Order: sequence, then structure tokens, then C-alpha cells
Amino acid sequence: MDTSFLSGLYPFLVTVGLFIFVFLIRMFFHRDVIIPKYERKSRFNLMNKDQIRYSLKVAKERKEVSQASYRSLFLVFFILSILFVALWIIWTAYAISIGDLMAFRPYFAIIGSISASQYVFSLFDVPFHVEELPKKSLAVVIPVYNENPETLHLVIAALFEQTVLPADIHIINDGSSPDLDYSEAKTCLIEGAKRTNVHCTWTDQENGGKRAAQTVGFKKIRNTQDCVVVTVDSDAVLARNALEEGLKPFADEEVKSVAGLIVSRNVHASLLARFTETIFVANQQLVERACLSLFGTVAVNSGNLAFYTYDVIESALAHDYNNEKFGKAEVKFSDDSFLTLFAVLKGKTVDQLTSVAFADMPSKLSHHIRQQIRWSRGSFIRGFWRIRYTPVFSMIFMRQFFGWFTFFINTCIFIQIVLSALSRGVFPALPFILIPMLFGYIQSTRYMIIRREDFSWKDHLIIWLLTPLSTLWSFLVLRFVKLYSMATCKKTGWGTRNVVEVIVDEPEQDAEDLPLEFGIESIEQADEPQEVIDLSLPAED
Repeated sequence: MDTSFLSGLYPFLVTVGLFIFVFLIRMFFHRDVIIPKYERKSRFNLMNKDQIRYSLKVAKERKEVSQASYRSLFLVFFILSILFVALWIIWTAYAISIGDLMAFRPYFAIIGSISASQYVFSLFDVPFHVEELPKKSLAVVIPVYNENPETLHLVIAALFEQTVLPADIHIINDGSSPDLDYSEAKTCLIEGAKRTNVHCTWTDQENGGKRAAQTVGFKKIRNTQDCVVVTVDSDAVLARNALEEGLKPFADEEVKSVAGLIVSRNVHASLLARFTETIFVANQQLVERACLSLFGTVAVNSGNLAFYTYDVIESALAHDYNNEKFGKAEVKFSDDSFLTLFAVLKGKTVDQLTSVAFADMPSKLSHHIRQQIRWSRGSFIRGFWRIRYTPVFSMIFMRQFFGWFTFFINTCIFIQIVLSALSRGVFPALPFILIPMLFGYIQSTRYMIIRREDFSWKDHLIIWLLTPLSTLWSFLVLRFVKLYSMATCKKTGWGTRNVVEVIVDEPEQDAEDLPLEFGIESIEQADEPQEVIDLSLPAED
């Protein structure tokens, strides 16, 4: 019987190669680039009794003010975590008892421990609760490029319905197609500014990329003292209390950034949109990110909704935010991971599960694959920075190292098992396949903590039942998308939409017909003509 493909030599060589790779990054990557040092401080977020009490109750008042809220179900998930650990022990014992697979037992043990620990830790990530909001102003920056006009209209309208209004809203149209009519979105912005006295600007400029557009917005913020900058994507419709909830963690002065919770607005659009919801929401946000939040080291926020203290923005801009290089290639994507890295260098980076945004996620395969390629390229490039600039024994470094370790070892073993099965005509025993599926089911139950006005228990159940599809998709498709992305990581162009890709049918909202010439003035910045609609109102006596 040919068992040469199942040798433990291959994953061992992969492990050695990873150590060499990490060593080379530590020694040679960005030797000429100096960024702020990682500040060593206690980052662990211990829960106090108020936070525990807040997380364990179903807050009915939150349901009344928001389209989405958080339900704890802590006891349910705690029981499931015990089941998860028990199954991992059983699965590991089973896997290493199979003769041909015994060579992989140390890797099963390590990867299983990481997965189980991550799930258990995620249970203790509860929303921040404060008696009084921190006295900080909010400035919202929204870059726009070929966005669906109806969606952008809804995004702007939601900002003026917040339970805590921002002080500034800056929208930068980064060279969108002239065929797109944003007049209703501008009208909504004008009317909202007049009604609320929020300082608003709309800037039309030539296409320069998302980071360049954001920078224009950052520089328009009037009062940067005690300012929290909120980055919002042009397809992210905020729940009514999203800004209020995202502001709460900043009561802890060591918190430098807060990740909002992103859920799919168009989750019913296709089967793809349904089963990838568990990948993006349950696995990536409610397990992995929640685990890191407990240790104050969230590695990457979602650009759809993220909060940063202004000193983080200043630091990023001072260290080539608009001119990042990877080799000789200019990096135009991965803006959110760049900002989050500079936040984690300064202090705690956490999430807030009650700060929710509804974003348009890909419902077509081509859009989904392109999005995953862009995300994976950005994640791989940012991994170099985390390995290079963070302490070896910091949680942010360990997360990156073991993330790569898990990915490459799983890929190696998977390829070995497939090659062995094809050569011998003998496939792994059914429990070897079913037990990982069961792990996926347990992890995806975290999706149940989200209460949505547009979701019933039936909707939650359907998405949860699709977990095997998401598990197989991640393992069989996204794994090789990620490998391709790593191999082509120097293709660092933005690669965003050239046309409107996601259209969600929504009822049109009435808006007063206001003259668009309200407050228009022409300026020049960076030698590029820009049209700016400045909606600031004179201060009241």
C-alpha cells in the first residue's frame, strides 16, 4: 500500500519553511521604513459586573431604537463551547488512531487547540457598556466610487437618523462614472445638514483611489481635538444607534480603534450571499475578531464601519498612508488593515458587537471571487507588517504567525490526503469528514447573537443549516483563491468596481427638492480641480 503521500515530512518542511520566512521578514522587510513602536501595555479587556449584566440581558430598548441588536445567549454558547472542546478531543483521538494519519497528529493537536481556544475566548467578548458617553466628537468620512445612487442615498439618510449625530460628514466622490446621477444623494445631504446643523461637505475629484479620497475627507475635519474618525463605505447603511454604540468603548482612554459589526443587507439575494454570510459574519467577526477583541488586539477592522482616534489617522498619514509600497508596487487597497495596525501600535483595538452596519455583499460569483482576491492580497501584505513591527510574544504577532501556520499546514495535509486517495482509490473514513463539518456548525451558531428586524428565527435557521456549504466553500474554493492571491500579491491596484455591481431594490425616500447650488464653491487641491459642496451653516448666536 502506497502511503508515501501521507508522510509527516511534508508538513514538517512547511513548518520549517514558515519559520525561515518569518525570520527573513523580521530581518529584511522594510529595513528603511520606521514606524511608531508597539506600546507595551495591558490590553486584556476584563469584564466588569455592569458589562456582564448588560450582555446577559435581552435589552428590549435596543430593539426599539435599532434595526439590529445583540442577544447574549451566553449560557447556550458556553455549553456549546464545552461540546466543541469535547468533540475536538474525540476527533483528535480518532484521527491519530488511524494508522495512515498518525504522522499528522501533532498538527491536528495544535490546529485543533487553536480553533477550540478561539471559539471559547470569543464567548467572553461582550459589548462595552457605559453610564455616560465619552465626550468626543464624531467625524464621518465616506469615499464613493461607482456606487449605486439609491444605496448611497440610504447611507446618507441613515447618518442623519443616528441617536448620536456626528459633528462632520465628508463625502468624496472619487471620479465615479458621469452616467451615475447622485443628485438625490446630494439633496439628502443638503437637507440633512440644514435640519441637524451637522457640518457636511461633498467633494467631486478625479479618481485617485480610496486612500486618496479618504485623505481628502480626513483633512476637512474641523475640530480634531478629542475627535473620533468614523470610516464608512458607500454601501454601508448604519443601524440607528451604530455611532452611539461605537463611541462607548472610547470611555477607556487606551482604546484607539473600534470595529463595528457588519452584516449583509442583501443576504436574501442569492444562495451564495446566504452561505457566505456565516463565513464573513459568524467565523471572521463573531469568532476570530471577537477572540482578538478580548485581548485588545483586533488585527483588522472592516472598512464598512470603523472608529479611530484622530491621533491614529495622523500617525498613518505621516507614515505613507497614501504612498505605501510593497516592493516597487504601490498598494492602493487594504486601507482598513493599515489604519488598524497603526491603532494597535498605540493601544487597544476592540470590537463593539452592538454597533451594526448593513452592507451590500457580493451575490454573484465573479464579484465574490474578485472581492476575496483583493481581501486576501491585502491580508497577506499586511501580514508582513505585523510580523516585522510587532513583538514576537504579542497577541497580534502570534495571531499572524499561527494564522499562516494553520493555513499552510491544512493546505499541505489536504493535498497529501487527496493525492493519496487518488493514487490508492481509498478515501478518508466518513467521520474524518463529518466531524469538521460539525465543528463548523458549532462555530456558526455565533450568528444567532444578532437580532435583526428583517430576520426571523427561520431566516437564522436557514443560514445556519447552510454551514456545510460555507465550510466546503472555504476549504475547497477560497483556500485556492487565497493561494492565488498570495502568488499575485504584487498586483496591488485597487481592482474595485468599474460599474455598479450590487443593486438592492429599496423604496425611494421622499426628499425636498432643494437647489443643488446651495453652498457650492470651487477650490484647488494638489493641483487637481475639485468641486466642493460645503454645507456648513453659520454658528447660531
